[in-house]
Amino acid sequence: MNDLSEAPKLYARQGEAVVCVRAQHVVCHIARDVYVGAQRGNIFADWRQPEPDRKLSIHKIRCVHCRAAWIRKAKGPDGRPCVQLHFAEGWR
Repeated sequence: MNDLSEAPKLYARQGEAVVCVRAQHVVCHIARDVYVGAQRGNIFADWRQPEPDRKLSIHKIRCVHCRAAWIRKAKGPDGRPCVQLHFAEGWR
């Protein structure tokens, strides 16, 4: 049951850089505050690399400089599939 008095959990802040796992190359920034479970829409802004083709599998999306991952499929805390992004401190 969801307690409506709980504040939504912040996933990423506006302006945070999404970076690759190998060399921390900046891929893009987060366009607005994003909360867990909220409708996301387009959350990316200020692309520093060419925006990936949305038809590509997540496994094929890589940093254009070093070919490292910056986005991946994972399982959320509830066990359902989700997508994680890589930030300076790690995956979330």
